[in-house]
Amino acid sequence: MLRTLFSLELKSLFRSPTWKQNLWMRILIVFAILYFVLIFLSLGVGAYYIIEKAQIGEPFEVINRYLTTVVVNSRPGTKRSIITISGKSSPRSGKDVAPS
Repeated sequence: MLRTLFSLELKSLFRSPTWKQNLWMRILIVFAILYFVLIFLSLGVGAYYIIEKAQIGEPFEVINRYLTTVVVNSRPGTKRSIITISGKSSPRSGKDVAPS
């Protein structure tokens, strides 16, 4: 029964008038997905060597420091601030600064 259902669904797919358009769209989407996967993988691998060559610091420590900053600042209810490489916090706007 399941085999018959699958066979009939496959036949209806191939007999559909928009089958070729859908097929080309799916192929283009797959190529776009593969393109972006390759771009982001190369950026991730390249970042390691760029940080190493620029001698900013140990690449994993630099990346983890920025990832920690993003995670801490993305929590709801936290004061938004920009953490610089030196580790000092600077407010984004004048609203975060305490009055003197």
